[in-house]
This record gives sequence, C-alpha cells and structure tokens, in this order.
Amino acid sequence: MDRDMLFEAFKIAIDKESEAVEFYKGLSEDSDEQELKTLFSEFAEEEEKHLSKLKELYMKMKEEGD
Repeated sequence: MDRDMLFEAFKIAIDKESEAVEFYKGLSEDSDEQELKTLFSEFAEEEEKHLSKLKELYMKMKEEGD
C-alpha cells in the first residue's frame, strides 16, 4: 500500500470513528432508561479512545513523512 492510500485509509477510519462517537452519544442522550444511557456512554468513550489513537498514529506518520 502506498503512502497516499494509507493516509486516505486513516482519514476514512477517523471519520467513521467520529461518526460512531456522535451516534452513541446521541443514543445515550435520547434514551429514557439509565442502564441504556450508561451503556451507550461507555460505547462512546471506547470510540473516543479509538479516535484518539487513530489521530495520534496519523499525526506520527505525517511527521515522519516530512
């Protein structure tokens, strides 16, 4: 895989993780049941961890390429 394709893959993954965070946050906010609110909040937190890691790796690759 060439470098441009790798960067594009990371951009797509970052976008998808961002969407997942918002999706789970929305479900948590819209839920009437506390148990579901908690569950969806935990899912959002996990997705935020994934997002953070992807961004970190992306920036590291960008820096190494410069």
